Amino acid sequence: MGGQDATVIDIKQVRAADGSTHWVVSLPSTQPWEFDGPHGAMNDRDSNLALMMDNPVFRGQYERAVLQAMKEAGIPAGADVVLTGFSQGGIMAANLAADPTFPYKPLAVVTNGSPVDNFAVPPHVPVYAFQHASDVVPMTDGSAVAVPGLPGLAPIDVPHTPITVLPPNMHQITLPDPPGKHLFDAHDNDAYAESVAAWERHYRSENDREDPWDLAGLGGQVIDHQVYSGVEH
Repeated sequence: MGGQDATVIDIKQVRAADGSTHWVVSLPSTQPWEFDGPHGAMNDRDSNLALMMDNPVFRGQYERAVLQAMKEAGIPAGADVVLTGFSQGGIMAANLAADPTFPYKPLAVVTNGSPVDNFAVPPHVPVYAFQHASDVVPMTDGSAVAVPGLPGLAPIDVPHTPITVLPPNMHQITLPDPPGKHLFDAHDNDAYAESVAAWERHYRSENDREDPWDLAGLGGQVIDHQVYSGVEH
């Protein structure tokens, strides 16, 4: 929502069907690539590289901003959270879930078009990594394979490659490319929203469940919604 000018973090408190509450933290993707000079958003090219290195030494303003937003939103230490995002936002989500110093309890990680297979997310935390069949970006971690020409709208768990065996909590869900969009063109937030919505409808009809997101801890009623914005200094 902040584009190149600000980093915007969306935080919702959700009440599940059993009456318990948890938080859903949505994180933004790379906006300024800095080719035309610096911009205000912290979710930029440099923070993208730092996240992929997955080293606390390279912890940047974007990560600190997320933690500060969660604190200001009133999320108590140890609270249940679901972390989600597109592209760099998904990388940030997996990075936080894999951090042993993260002061909250991750319920799940949900990503769209993010290379997250190599993050050491604890085995009890499921990761649902949606990716378009030929989207190049989620393949940059080296452990995903393109599956061109997938028929229909059925979600398909990509078989593990002979080179990399993914842990059982990592679920790659490959979706058909959007019409007319392939490779880098398939790396599109709006297109992912449409593809995942189609997956939702398919999952609901195939499994006779009202809310497919129960599987990732995203189901329930939003009871509080806050949006935090920050700029780089």
